[in-house]
Amino acid sequence: MGVQWSFVLLLLHADRCLMEGTFRGAVYEHAIIVPKNALTKVTRQTALDNMMKNLEVYKTQAELANRKGVDIIVFPENGLYGVDFSRESIQPYLEEIPDPEVEPLSPCTGGDNQAGREVQHYLSCLARNNSLYVVANLGDCLPCNGEPGCPPDGHHQYNTDVVYDKNGTLVAKYHKENLFFESQFDKPPRVEFVYFDTEFGRFGMFTCFDILFREPPIPLIESYNVTSIVFPTGWMDALPLLAAIEFHSAFSVGLGVNFLSANLHIPLDRVHGSGIYTPDGGATYFYDDIGQEGRLIVADIEIIERVSSTRVNPMIHKFIDVSEFKAVVFYDVYNMVELVNDSGQIGVCQRELCCSIEYKIAHHGRSEMYAFGVFDGLHTKDGTYYLQVCTLLKCLKNQRTSCGEPTKVTNTTFSYLKVQGDFSTQYVYPSVLTSDNGTLGLAVKEWRYDTDTLLSNTGISAPLLVAALVSRVYDRDMGVSMFRPGFEPTTQDVSNFLSQGSVMSVFALMDCGSSINIVSQRFVTALSLYTSEKERVSAETITNTPHLVILGIGYLKSIGIVLDFNHQNVANSVYSVRAKTILTLFPNSGTVVLGELTHTDV
Repeated sequence: MGVQWSFVLLLLHADRCLMEGTFRGAVYEHAIIVPKNALTKVTRQTALDNMMKNLEVYKTQAELANRKGVDIIVFPENGLYGVDFSRESIQPYLEEIPDPEVEPLSPCTGGDNQAGREVQHYLSCLARNNSLYVVANLGDCLPCNGEPGCPPDGHHQYNTDVVYDKNGTLVAKYHKENLFFESQFDKPPRVEFVYFDTEFGRFGMFTCFDILFREPPIPLIESYNVTSIVFPTGWMDALPLLAAIEFHSAFSVGLGVNFLSANLHIPLDRVHGSGIYTPDGGATYFYDDIGQEGRLIVADIEIIERVSSTRVNPMIHKFIDVSEFKAVVFYDVYNMVELVNDSGQIGVCQRELCCSIEYKIAHHGRSEMYAFGVFDGLHTKDGTYYLQVCTLLKCLKNQRTSCGEPTKVTNTTFSYLKVQGDFSTQYVYPSVLTSDNGTLGLAVKEWRYDTDTLLSNTGISAPLLVAALVSRVYDRDMGVSMFRPGFEPTTQDVSNFLSQGSVMSVFALMDCGSSINIVSQRFVTALSLYTSEKERVSAETITNTPHLVILGIGYLKSIGIVLDFNHQNVANSVYSVRAKTILTLFPNSGTVVLGELTHTDV
């Protein structure tokens, strides 16, 4: 009788949580067990043996999550086999994953010997046996013999997230859209907007590098009414603005969604930092850059009801006349101002963006320099995307040239902080990153965000590394859709780009893939058709050179990237001649890029 009574109490407690609008989520930061040589192709059985080592860890964590009353658990990207594979060597690790909308099934109830679906069977049983939703990442292999765009080996390989419900049924799968140096995987033929409904809300999912782009994140939230995100990732910290716990928590606050982020744990490669983040700045997270063990993170999360809001940009004034300087932050050139006093008001601008800060320093660490900076331009390192950023950051050394270089150490605290920017977009992601003797942290509930304003009236208790408003101006991204297989740019595509006052950006690439060349030729043809009646340019003017590839229309005037005619092998060459020709075609729009990219003042 005592056992039965305890069971009834548990049921009543679960019902009460759901009626109050909460659920219990978990993410697991996984210290992955990797194969000895990822580039060596192994047998399927060896691949299964390798993955089973990680699946057994998953099993332990799922059982622990079950004992803690968890409703949904998220495991990281590449958590079953790791990274650094070739297209061929990853193949034994892949499985053909059915479309859950066409073939909803519970592999756990389909027998123990499902050849080719062993991993799916294992994950399904984790969900069913522990009565929780399981989100995991694995490789999907889909045959495509004879179909347009089919690779030579006769199948597509996708970086894939899967979701199993509490009965072990496959309810969702998603193919990663924005690959990050993943030659072993294919880009899907179209963007997938994948979500799944639960008794505790609607969840969307995407993977790692996807978070930096409009699709699929923004449509999922704005068009499909997703209020929580599950996010398998293998995120490498990129200080000062893109540490995992820093940016993922910022995304949660900026877009008003719950965010469940599960990362790998590889501290030597700066891959770590997982958490459960909420729109009010709440965070339960794990950051350890020394230890070798993973961690299960559990938190109770409120179910969000979507509400609309009115956006009003703050008025930014340049409060005082101070000496600005240039500094490089993650390969972007910022306009910066040094904080020379322990309190004050500062404004700084770059191109269309102006930022301001009001601050009071409670304790100033010895020989520690802080700077406040602004960036408005196209970021081109490890991905191409347009940023507008206002940031306060601690400089690595007591030198202006070090501002923007990564650091984890500071002893300076702030008793008041207000950062604002007059952004040209609503997609602004606020964050505060702190340091505890070199261990990164978040100032949970010590600040708030409202319409382009980050405010801490009571101060940040831990030493402050970064306070930032990072915005994404998605409309100014270059034409990344051009790299999608089968993309055929039309004259309307070109017209739309040109109508935005932009120019043709041309990059000198020494090792161009044939697929990019094909896309570039199509775009040149479309450009030629559009401009022929204006007698501007023909395809022959800027092609017939293997190192010149049209990547898209960039906003080069606003980002300050120029052609360096003095670069070796460029001056007085065919590159220079043709670049000058294009400059003549678009004299009021900007400049053409050729050779090395060089940031300059505008």
